[in-house]
This record gives sequence, structure tokens and C-alpha cells, in this order.
Amino acid sequence: MPTPAGRTSRSGRDKAPEASAEGGSTAARGSKVTININVETEQALRTLAEREGVSITEAVRRLVGYGELLWRTTKIDGDEVLIRRGGKELERIHLI
Repeated sequence: MPTPAGRTSRSGRDKAPEASAEGGSTAARGSKVTININVETEQALRTLAEREGVSITEAVRRLVGYGELLWRTTKIDGDEVLIRRGGKELERIHLI
């Protein structure tokens, strides 16, 4: 059964990526994903977007990148992440 470009058919086979107006494929630019978030997560995204002068989409990219760095560092590499606030003692970040 045919599916729109860029979608997966019921058989699980991927179709060719859809071309964008700029001539590149949507696969090269990334994907559009719809998610549900809680109020705290939305506020964190809005705060970063406002303070950094970026879009909500860019705020998501940045915060996901920061989270991936912390996760990879602690869970995959087995290293520690430490924070020093105001020249005081170091605090260790624990991910659960």
C-alpha cells in the first residue's frame, strides 16, 4: 500500500525522504516530532528561549544536547559531573 514520502509503510519499509522547498531532503534537516510535556518542562524551554534569544525548537535542541552529555558522561562513560557554585565546595550531579 503506498504511503506519503518520508513515511513508513505497514510493512516497515521506509519510503524515500520528501524533498523540501529549498531542494534538500527533510531527512537532512531532521524530523518533526510531537511530544507531550509537563508545565515545568515547558517553562524550562521558554526560559532558555527567552534568555538565549532562540526559538523553542532551538531550546529543545540545546536542552536535549545538555541532557545527552550528562547522561553519556555518567551512565555510559562512568565519569562524574561536578558543579562549583560561587567558589564554594563541589557538588556531584547524580542521574537516576
